[in-house]
Amino acid sequence: MAEGREERQTILCSFADVAGLTDDDAFETGMALLPWPSRREKALRYHRREDRALCVGAGLLLADMLREAGVVDLAVEVGEKGKPFLLAEPSVHFNLAHAGTVAACAVSDAPVGVDVEAVAPLDKGLVSHCLTDVERAWLEGQEEPGRAFTTLWTRKESYLKLKGCGLEVEPSEISAEPGSALGREARFFEYHLGNYVLCVCAWATDDETGTPCCTFAPHEGGLAHHG
Repeated sequence: MAEGREERQTILCSFADVAGLTDDDAFETGMALLPWPSRREKALRYHRREDRALCVGAGLLLADMLREAGVVDLAVEVGEKGKPFLLAEPSVHFNLAHAGTVAACAVSDAPVGVDVEAVAPLDKGLVSHCLTDVERAWLEGQEEPGRAFTTLWTRKESYLKLKGCGLEVEPSEISAEPGSALGREARFFEYHLGNYVLCVCAWATDDETGTPCCTFAPHEGGLAHHG
C-alpha cells in the first residue's frame, strides 16, 4: 500500500481565470504582489504574455491560499526532483497547475498533486502514445471521448505530481481508468469547469474513515481583486 494516513486529510483547492493578467498594467500589479523573486523571474522568461499571466496567476493563488492557511513565512525551496516546498512549514504541502487561461492551486496537510487541462478534440496520436491498452478500450465506450481522455490525462499528471517524479515515468506506464488498481493507491477528486477538467490527487488510506476530504474553494471573478 502507498503512503497511508490514519487521520483525515484536508485539501483546499482553488482556481481562477487569469486572462485579465495579460493586460500590461494588471500583469505589473500581479508581479509586484508576488512574494517570490524566483516566480517573477520565471514569469519573465516566458515569451507569450498568456504564459506569463498563467505563471503569475498561479503564484498569486498560492500566496493567497498559504496566507489563508496561516502560513507567515512564505520562503520556498525546490527539492531534488524539482518539487517546491516551504522552508519554515514543511508540513504544509502545495501544488500548482495551469492550462489555457486557468490557473489552479491545491494546499494540504499531506502530499497533494493537481492538474488542469482544457478539453480538446481527441488526438489519436496522443491516445496511442499516452494510454494503456485498457484505457484505450475504456475510452472507446465513452460518449465524450475528448473529455474522457482529458480526465485520464489529468489523473495521470496529478498522480505523477503527487509522487514528485515528473517525467521519470511515462504516462503510458500508468493506467488510470475508473476501477483501475491506481484507485487503491491514490484518491482522485475531479471537477469539470466548463471546458476544463481539474483533478486533485492524494494518497489513499487503509482506513475508510481516513479517506481524504477535499474542500473546493473557487475564487469567483478570477483575480480581479489583485488588479
